[in-house]
Amino acid sequence: MSERNADKLTNTHQIILLLKTGNTGVCMTPELQAEWERHATRFMTRWLANMEQRCRVRRERDRRLADLRESIVAFVKQQEKRDVILKDVHITEAAIFFQVAVLSFDDTQRRVLSELRVHYERLGGVQWFNPESDGQHSLEWLQGGGHDANACQIANFGHREAC
Repeated sequence: MSERNADKLTNTHQIILLLKTGNTGVCMTPELQAEWERHATRFMTRWLANMEQRCRVRRERDRRLADLRESIVAFVKQQEKRDVILKDVHITEAAIFFQVAVLSFDDTQRRVLSELRVHYERLGGVQWFNPESDGQHSLEWLQGGGHDANACQIANFGHREAC
């Protein structure tokens, strides 16, 4: 394993441990749960079970933001980019509706959403952390209790100092 990959793994595990031991939690909808079950590693499955035991999982129903979906169809002209956003739009809808941050390795989704934000203003305030590429920002945000509402906003995506 390269030193760079080891650093990414270390950051990711530190973030997961901070989530486990801190006062933060997880917002889970049925659609997010189904995706979790498709992609989670054994480690992450155990982690979620631990969070459940500690009452750190907030269960909510799926919510749709029709105006977000309409904006995607109206303003994302490239079918490939539109498909990228629509495939995981439920993650973005949960972030907006429940006002929670996203921790995801999917920079493609984040990049396309940052392009769409000029047409759908509410996207700009979504906090999106990639534990691999934003490891230090993610750690600092969690260590600060997750209270910095400006950290890693989609509106600032592409500015390395801001995620």
